[in-house]
Amino acid sequence: MQKKSNRKSRARVNARGFMQVVGEHYMVDSISSPVTSKSTIIVVLVLLIIFRWTNELVDMKGAFLCGNIQEEKPIYMKVLKGFEKHYLGDVLLLLLMTIYVLKQAERAFWQELTVVMKYMGYLQSTADPCLYFSWTMTGLVIWLTWIDDY
Repeated sequence: MQKKSNRKSRARVNARGFMQVVGEHYMVDSISSPVTSKSTIIVVLVLLIIFRWTNELVDMKGAFLCGNIQEEKPIYMKVLKGFEKHYLGDVLLLLLMTIYVLKQAERAFWQELTVVMKYMGYLQSTADPCLYFSWTMTGLVIWLTWIDDY
């Protein structure tokens, strides 16, 4: 438990991702999300300069808590220390959503983000899966996504 700047306590539930075993707890191809290419970033920056577009950087706090677990194999975790008194016997908790430090969290968030972007009417680039765009009444809107870990 940590203290925030306003002296309130804060806590975060973390998975012990370092204990996850490849092939047993996750597959290598189920944990990484694509990262936008350097070329795409340069092209978008050049477009910003040429057309004098405005841009905004958005950092989504708690992003890795927003992914749905879509694994074929369920993911369980032990009951947290201090919470054992609320459970009888030897109990495991089934995770329905991702939590911090879970190996699958990054990809799960990217998959969820892709669904939402398509729902909002954005098209995904075939050249770069991290570039989304939409033509609106005010012109072209471009989203570049960059999902990194912690």
